[in-house]
Amino acid sequence: MREGQFVASIIRAYLEDANRDKPNPFADHQLFCERGINVLGDVLDSFWEHPLSFAHCVYSRYTEYITDMFAGRIYAHERARVKTKRTLGYCSLAITIIKR
Repeated sequence: MREGQFVASIIRAYLEDANRDKPNPFADHQLFCERGINVLGDVLDSFWEHPLSFAHCVYSRYTEYITDMFAGRIYAHERARVKTKRTLGYCSLAITIIKR
């Protein structure tokens, strides 16, 4: 649903003859949506691959950030993304952290 809200202005501009000369006038929007979806994919992958480390991140370290990701605040204009890698116990967990 969010992606549909974001593309409305792009479609309006396209219908008003903006970017009609491009082979794919919606390429920028597609890339924008893929980046947001990748954040969700990283969260789910970290849950399945490292469940104990993920639980530690959710309950102890990054509760607010992971709550933001689950709430759908995953796009760059909503938060600034910073990729970090942490070592938790015996597992190494790479997770995308949302930084205010």
